[in-house]
Amino acid sequence: MAEEKTNELLNKIEKLILDGNKEVLEKVANVETNLGQRIDGVETNLTGVETNLTNEIGWVKQELKRIDKKHDTTTTAMYDLMLDVKKNVAEVKEKLEVHLRIPHMA
Repeated sequence: MAEEKTNELLNKIEKLILDGNKEVLEKVANVETNLGQRIDGVETNLTGVETNLTNEIGWVKQELKRIDKKHDTTTTAMYDLMLDVKKNVAEVKEKLEVHLRIPHMA
């Protein structure tokens, strides 16, 4: 009878251990599933961030091209204006020299 109770007790302990192991394995599987879902979410977010950064980089490149073109246009206009001013100064200087050569009555 004592042997029977010991075997019964050992069977109960074995069942508890097996049930505990089963519970631990289920929890590990749940954790793996949750981590997998979180990783998928992070990958999705990173893809979105990458897309946004790519779009922003494209926009910045376009703005740089626009600014560069505007700079080139402004530089050309300033150079043309400088040449016109130089030409006008030369014309005024020449007219002034001609005017100063004419005898004036005081």
